[in-house]
Amino acid sequence: MKKKGKQPNQADPSPTIRSSSASQRNSGIDLFLLFAYLLVHFIPAMSRLDSMAPQCFYLAIVDILVLLYLIWKRKSFIPDLLYIFSTPFALIYLAFVLWAGASLFYSINPNEMIVCYARLLTTFIAFINISLLLKDMRSLFLTLAYAFWLL
Repeated sequence: MKKKGKQPNQADPSPTIRSSSASQRNSGIDLFLLFAYLLVHFIPAMSRLDSMAPQCFYLAIVDILVLLYLIWKRKSFIPDLLYIFSTPFALIYLAFVLWAGASLFYSINPNEMIVCYARLLTTFIAFINISLLLKDMRSLFLTLAYAFWLL
């Protein structure tokens, strides 16, 4: 006589439910962090001569928070970074960042070069962070592209 209950081949649905809710929670955090990048344009100039300074400072803070989140969330960055840098656009952008860094040796105004290079590095790190956040959410990319376009 067979016992009533779970068959040995039946899978317990509770781990699936927990993992999907955890992934929904992580994608919610990912969306919030991507939205934080969208907010950079709404940072006021705060009556400064250089209106980009507060925006760059905000972007650097968001970059640090996203990097900490990505380090906490993912075990290995190497496959994701190799995937991102396998595209021609990312390689050209990396070459531009390296070339701009090398221009310190022949720049006329080294102090201004350091300030501009810090802004370029902040933007490059934002590019990497956004790419890492969007890597697992391909369906969301088109929606976010329209949102960036509207801003």
